Amino acid sequence: MRGRRYLLAIAGAAAAGALLIACESRIATEFAAVGTPVARDTAPLDDGNRAADALRNAALMSALKSDPLTRDADIQVSVEGGRVRLSGFVDNAATRLRAGALAAQIDGVAAVENRLILRHRADIAPDPIGDARVYL
Repeated sequence: MRGRRYLLAIAGAAAAGALLIACESRIATEFAAVGTPVARDTAPLDDGNRAADALRNAALMSALKSDPLTRDADIQVSVEGGRVRLSGFVDNAATRLRAGALAAQIDGVAAVENRLILRHRADIAPDPIGDARVYL
């Protein structure tokens, strides 16, 4: 029962999204017909266009997953208005720097906010005291 409600909620959200997209497309067509200028996807990449930001996000995620240093890192990417924010955890400083460099190389990126956190991993032996035993 619970799963069915969840599926119905998702289907309703998808239908509402499709309706909004269809309405936006129709309104843009009507305004174009009367000679009113309409924003197009051909706008410059740094104008905050959601479609351009989605393309930048996809390009950066692809670059991060194909690079040997960043492939296995836990990195989240958000792009808004040409500004990239990297967050998550990495194992070393080289991975952090490489992720920032890859983000800066993407076309249309105005700024990179690198919030990646270095994860400290301690190697602890099964016997934490080891050979440091005191005998009385």
